[in-house]
Amino acid sequence: RLYGEHLVFAAHNHAFLFLAGSLITLLSRGWLVGGLAMWMFVYLVWSTRVVYGGRWLGMALRAVVLGIAYLILFAFVTIGLVIAAVLLR
Repeated sequence: RLYGEHLVFAAHNHAFLFLAGSLITLLSRGWLVGGLAMWMFVYLVWSTRVVYGGRWLGMALRAVVLGIAYLILFAFVTIGLVIAAVLLR
């Protein structure tokens, strides 16, 4: 696959996660939040399978590994931005 296709797919998934995360933040309680959080995971696995193919179990495992890596990198960036904001005050 070309690099551009991966970039478009990543941008699409980020836009979806931003929209769903914004809705979760606005709702902040109830069964709808849990359903939306579950749909985020299901959608990412499903979209990955549609774009790249493969077996469902493999896609689910890849989604879990990539999700954990993404959360770790997101935490590092957030911590770095907080430190920079404190130092540049």
